[in-house]
Amino acid sequence: MLSLAWTRLRGRARGSKTARCIGAGLIIGLLAPQASFAEAKLKLITLTADWCAKCHVLEPALSRALQTIPSGTVDYVEIDLTHMRDGPEARQGVSAASAARLAIHKAGWIWEAYGERTGFAFLIDARSGEPFACLTSAIPAETMASQLKLASRMAEDTESIPYSKSGPDCPALIG
Repeated sequence: MLSLAWTRLRGRARGSKTARCIGAGLIIGLLAPQASFAEAKLKLITLTADWCAKCHVLEPALSRALQTIPSGTVDYVEIDLTHMRDGPEARQGVSAASAARLAIHKAGWIWEAYGERTGFAFLIDARSGEPFACLTSAIPAETMASQLKLASRMAEDTESIPYSKSGPDCPALIG
């Protein structure tokens, strides 16, 4: 998967500074998480970007919510889509890297369903990739903390979780 994404990136943006930056990020992003994500049974995956106004509201609330649970309970995975607006070459590179990184975390369905949309966070089972909850900037930090605690307990206690990527708390997708 890494070689396919890298080949696509090199073929479309050969030699450009954007391609080299995204390529380095792709390699680091794909290789680094494998060692550090072995123990937590819950993952928090965010789709974010510097230009995303909702992200600037969501991130501090998530930070406050994460402080309410023990360290090591949740693996935090940030999918940074900042460079999606840097032109077609960058968009393709970021898209390929993001899809590949989500696939590594058993969350490829997030890219398939939400793609380039930002301002969302997903609490998923680390073993199966199945979602427990979707979080947005409209949810208060206290509610996020409650959802984190509940999802953490569910991840510890449940061997098999019913899969529903469009539950009542997931944002509706608009074409």
